[in-house]
Parts: sequence; structure tokens; C-alpha cells
Amino acid sequence: MNRNSQQFSKRISMLRSISLMSLFAMTVIWSARFSIAQDGDKPAAKKTEEKVTKPDAKAGETTTTKVSEKESTVKDSTSKESSVEVTEVVEVKIPPPPPPAILQPYRVMAYVSFETNPMLPATTQSTTTFGLKKHLESQFHNMWVLDVARGTGETLLATEQLSVLSEESIPTSFMNSEYDKIFLSTVSHQAGKFTILSREWDTNSRTIGSLYTSVIADRREIVASLAHNIAEAFRPLANLEVVNDNVIEFLVRGGEFLPRNPDMQQFKEGDYLVPYMRFLNRKREVQKIQQLPWTYMKVESVTRSRIRVSVTSAFGNPVAGKRRRVEMRAIRIRPYLPATEIFIYPRGEKQNPLVGVRCEVMDRVPTEEDPVDDRLKLETDRRGIVTVPVIKKSPIQFLYVYSGQALLAKLPFIPGNSPRLEVEVPNDRARLNVEGEVALLQSELIDIVATREVLMARTRGAAKTKKWDNVSKFLNQLQDLPTLTEFTGRIDSLQVRAVQAAKLARDRVAEIRVKRLCSGISSSAEKHLDPFRIAEFRREMDEDRRNSK
Repeated sequence: MNRNSQQFSKRISMLRSISLMSLFAMTVIWSARFSIAQDGDKPAAKKTEEKVTKPDAKAGETTTTKVSEKESTVKDSTSKESSVEVTEVVEVKIPPPPPPAILQPYRVMAYVSFETNPMLPATTQSTTTFGLKKHLESQFHNMWVLDVARGTGETLLATEQLSVLSEESIPTSFMNSEYDKIFLSTVSHQAGKFTILSREWDTNSRTIGSLYTSVIADRREIVASLAHNIAEAFRPLANLEVVNDNVIEFLVRGGEFLPRNPDMQQFKEGDYLVPYMRFLNRKREVQKIQQLPWTYMKVESVTRSRIRVSVTSAFGNPVAGKRRRVEMRAIRIRPYLPATEIFIYPRGEKQNPLVGVRCEVMDRVPTEEDPVDDRLKLETDRRGIVTVPVIKKSPIQFLYVYSGQALLAKLPFIPGNSPRLEVEVPNDRARLNVEGEVALLQSELIDIVATREVLMARTRGAAKTKKWDNVSKFLNQLQDLPTLTEFTGRIDSLQVRAVQAAKLARDRVAEIRVKRLCSGISSSAEKHLDPFRIAEFRREMDEDRRNSK
């Protein structure tokens, strides 16, 4: 009985397992058929959504555009086509625009070159570069993004090399550097003292700044002296913002990053700037940088990152309004030399400098109320150079260049800002020759008029004493004096030659001045060599002779 019960239980368990397996198989088959039926009801092509960027989208946003996509098909066992859905979503974010100039810090690189000297070992060099970075970062804070390194390769300079470095000899890698400012410094030791030199290269304007020198005796002061020189050599930048008849305003680069020390702000009232223009192509790449010569700007007021300036220039309107592909910028200057040499030469003849030319330097433009009596009078030497010292009373000065009595040039400049300036003046040789000839003609005219007056007086005296032979002799001498026709003929000949020379030189100013000089001497001749006066005097003497008989 027990055995039969066990067999019956085994059969029941087997049947239960078979039933469960059958139910599972039927469920799988039903699910597969249901899925195929759903796929068959879908269309063969479906539009997918792809996120793409639109030109007018705002920064950081994405836009959605529907794109048609052809889908592959597969055949099932019943030969019905089913479509396979392909969905792809691409998110493209627009990068944010660059911050305005007033919120852009300067990217700065400082190279320090050390002289090979036992007083400047490797440990001193390492501690100096490390300490300099910390010192400058504490001074300029967020205004600078700073890197400091020892000079190597083309950035390794000797003291003499840094002193004579110019835009022409600057390393080529500096021209389009990623850094806005590159400071080059040298540290040398001689006679128990350390000499530190620093200069700045500005990539934006592609100009090199002034040379700053410090001499110290204690090695522990090297870092502080380097930082001081670099801070003094730093030339901040400004972008043109507003231009109208009465107001010119610039925005200061990084002007909203105020230094911790108020004395180190980028611009102060009374500072001077020089403007320059950056010409760009369609890709906003710099094609050319042009300096505005003989043009200076003085800071009149400072309001955080905005400065208002006044302009002094040799040109009428040097600062025009904003243009599409032209950037007008300005950079601060600080005179550092005791004097400036000015080389003066005629246009197109640099090899023939003007020698002995009279020059006058004054701190303001003379007027009728103020003729500027305290002007500095100089003359060019045999090299055509005049040396103008720094005048502490006023940084900006005006140079007047004369040729004889004619004013050839009137230019503003700042002595001490540059070691040498070149002034190209009109070739005044033709006018100067005419001025010399006119001076001789004036002297000759004076002699003729004086001789005539003396002869007329002697003739009257002889007529009173009835010495008619002497009267005839004096009248003959009057007749032999140059007449107005002869004198004006010489003037006309001189004018024709000089005007032709001025036209060949395409010098309209010289031509006008020649005509003015000749016109002046002609008027004097017509006034003093009037032929009717001589004829009237002869008639008077003839009447006296007839009456005496």
C-alpha cells in the first residue's frame, strides 16, 4: 500500500512539470507573434529628432530640428516587411561669447635671465622666479594671469642685448604669442652690486616699452626690485568706446579688476597714451598695425574702467569713429630718458640732413596774447640732429622747424619717451634759394632808391647855384640807374625758375611761398621805382633851366 502511494505521487509531480513547461512555451510563442504584429503595423520610414545649432540661438541653448531618415527593413517568416526605428539625438551647445574687455585679465609671461656668476647660483635663480610670481600675483591679483620662467634659448638675454632690443630684433615667436604681455628681465652682478633691467613687449600693439633699471647691494632685494621694475614697465591698454565732437572715451582692458594697492591702478589723471589702429580681415585676424604719429592723448578723468581723454596731434582729426574691421586702441607711455634726439631731413632725401636749421621748442602754442617768450631755441648740428632735454614743467612739447623765415613743421612730442625721432619736412630748397635772391634784390632796391635820392638832391643843389653842367651830369646818372622794367624782369625770371622747380618736386606749399615772396618784392619795386617820378623831376629841372635864362 505504501509502495503504490509513492508511485502515484511521482506520477502527479511529473504531470505538473509537463504542464508548467507547456504553459511557458505557449507564452513565449504568443509574445513573439504579438511583437511581430505590432511591428507590421508601423510605417516603413520615421522621422527622428536631432538637436542642432541655429545661428540665432542664444549662448548655452540647444535647438531641435526634425531630420528625415530612411530605415532598413527586414522580412519575417510570414514575408511581411517590418521597419526598424533608428533614433539619434546630438546635443550641440553654443560656446558663450568672450567677456568684455573690461573683464578680460592680461595674460602675462615674465622671463628672467641670470648672468653666469657665483653670486647667482641655481638656488638663487629658483627662489627668485618662485618669489617673483608670488610677489606679482599679490600685487595685481585677478588683473593678471601670470607665468614666470627663467630665460632659455631666444628668451635668454644678456644685459647689453636687452638694452638695445628693438621691434626689429624681437624674437619672431613674440609676434603672435598667446600672451598679451611678455616681460624680459636680466639680473647681473658686478663690483659688489646687482643690476636689474626690465622691458615689456606688448603683443597687441607689437611694440617694445621703456627700459627700467635698478641697482641694489643686497641679494634679498632682487625679487622686490624685479617686481618694481616690471610694474613700472607695465603699459596698460584701452579700447575706443565713444567718439564725438566733445568727448573721447576709452574702456580699460581688465579695468574692473582693481588692484589691492590703489597706487597701482592702470591709469591716473595726467597720464599720456599713444593711439594705434589694428586692421582686421573677415576672420578677425590682424593684418596690419598702424601707429598714429605725432598724436598723444592725456587722461582727463578716470571712472573705474572708463577714461576720458583729450587729444593733441599734428593732424586735424586723428581719431575717427568706430569702423567695421578697424580697432582703435591706445597704450600708456612713461618717459624714461633724459633727452630725445630729433633727426630732421628733407622729404625723400634722408641721406642729406638739414644742417643749421633753426628750431624752437615750447610747451604751448603761441597766441597773440601769449607769444611764449620762454621758448627753447636750438639749431641742428652737422648730422641734422637737435637734442631736446626733458622739461619737467610740461611732458608734452611743440617743435617748430624753420627754413629761413618759413615754418616747415609744427609737431607735438614728448621728450624722453623715445631715444630718437625722425622729422621729414618739405624740401624747401627752391623757396630758400628764392628767399636768398629776394634778399639780394631788396638790398639792391634799397641802394637804387638811396642813390636816386642823393642824385636828385645834388641836382637840385646844382640848379640853385646855376651849375647846369653838373645838373646835366646828375640827370645822366639818374638815367643810368636800373628802371622798374629791368627790375621786375629779374623778379619774373627768378619766379619762373623757382615755380618750375617746385612743380617738378610736387611741392604746392613751396610754389605758393615762392609766388608770395616774388609778389612782395615786386610791390616794393613798383612803389619806389615809379618812372613817373623821375620824369616829373626831369621836367622840373628843365623848367628851372629855362626860367634862369
